[in-house]
Amino acid sequence: MNSKKFKGASVIISSIMLIGVLLVITSVAYTWGMPMIQRNMDKPTLYKAENFLDKLDKKVDEVAKLGSIEELVFNIPGEIKIDAKNNTIEFSVQTETAIYGGGQFICFSKSCNLTGGEFGEDSYSVTGAYVHMLDTYASLTTYKIIYRNLTKSDGSVYLLDIVTPYNATIIGSENSKIVISKIGEERGALTKTLVLVDIR
Repeated sequence: MNSKKFKGASVIISSIMLIGVLLVITSVAYTWGMPMIQRNMDKPTLYKAENFLDKLDKKVDEVAKLGSIEELVFNIPGEIKIDAKNNTIEFSVQTETAIYGGGQFICFSKSCNLTGGEFGEDSYSVTGAYVHMLDTYASLTTYKIIYRNLTKSDGSVYLLDIVTPYNATIIGSENSKIVISKIGEERGALTKTLVLVDIR
């Protein structure tokens, strides 16, 4: 009779231990697995942001050369800023992971000299990204286009100059429309190609 009681008790104890082990395994898997799942979800957003940066850079260059008007929808979950004073375009994306190292400018361009380039060899722009670690589980990636002077062998200097309405810094969010148009050139010691970039 007692052996039957012990047998029944051991089945219950075994079941409780099995449930406890399963809970511990599930908890460990969730703790380690969720960050990996989140990283895999964030990577496509960051690659999409990098592609948008490249597309925007090409559109501005195309407008400067051909004088056309182009429109582009900012389809990234973040904020875009056009800074006419510093001649830069940038946008930021906050994620739980990063695909670049933090703390320094990661250059995507062939020539990464931010202060100047060679006319006919280099592009007006340098593109890249900064990563700022916000805390253990979050990072802010800022994608940037920086426009620089290009110098000819005769010493003449050229610049693609980003202009905004009233030359103010303008900011947009996801699904804002970016309108790019060439508005003229200024010739002199520094020849400027003026490209208006507006957010609507």
